Amino acid sequence: MKALLQGASATDTVLAQANTAATALRANLSSATSASAAATAWTNYNAQLTTSGSASVMGAYLGVTSSNQLAFDSAVNVGAQAGATLDATLGTVLEQSGKASATVLSEAVVSAFTTYDAAVRGGATASLTGFGARTNTGVELLIISEGSFSLR
Repeated sequence: MKALLQGASATDTVLAQANTAATALRANLSSATSASAAATAWTNYNAQLTTSGSASVMGAYLGVTSSNQLAFDSAVNVGAQAGATLDATLGTVLEQSGKASATVLSEAVVSAFTTYDAAVRGGATASLTGFGARTNTGVELLIISEGSFSLR
C-alpha cells in the first residue's frame, strides 16, 4: 500500500495514516489467537483504509468533502457488495474442500477473486471518476482493503 500511495504522490499525512493502519493490522494479526480475532483485525483495517469516509486513508487521499461524499460512499458500497459476494463464494469453496481436488479448489479461489476484482474495478471506477487522476488509486485501496490485490 505504501508503494501505491507513494507512486500516486500521496501527501506525507496520508502516508503516515496508511502506515499507522498497516502497523495496527500487523500487530493485531500477530496477536490474534482465533479466526474471529483475525477477522476483527481485517474489519478494523478496512475501516481505517476505506470505510471511515474522509477520516479513512482513501478518503484523505481522495480529498473527500461534503460535495463528493456521495460518490465516495457509492464506491465503498460497491466494494462492500463485491466483498460480500467474495465471502459467500469463498464459503462455498470451503464447503467443497473435502470433495474436490486441490486444482479445482485453487481455480475456484482464483475465479472468486477475479470476479471480485472486476466488480470493484467496474463499479468503483465509475463512482470515483469525479476524483480525476486519483480514481485508480482509490479503486486499488478498495481492493487492498478486502485483502486482495492485482498482479497486473
